Amino acid sequence: MKNIFSFLLIVIFYFNTKAQTRIILEKYNGVYLIPCKVNGLNMRFVFDSVASDVKISLVEAMFMLKNKYLSEDKIIGTQSYRLANGEIQEGAKIIL
Repeated sequence: MKNIFSFLLIVIFYFNTKAQTRIILEKYNGVYLIPCKVNGLNMRFVFDSVASDVKISLVEAMFMLKNKYLSEDKIIGTQSYRLANGEIQEGAKIIL
């Protein structure tokens, strides 16, 4: 009975660890970057555990529009964002 329990425990732990997805983070200038693909375009996003939205720069958005990784109908308006220093800025809201 003890051997069966030990075997089942090992099998459960083995398959449980194999089912997890690992994301390799890259440390850059004191922050962690997450590699991802957005509409076929390879990008890296800053990992921010308290951010409520994913943010891209105007340069990145314009590049995506120009090279057809993003269509204009995915720009759905503007939104105010509070920065880490307390400043509030307005930005475009985009559906990625």
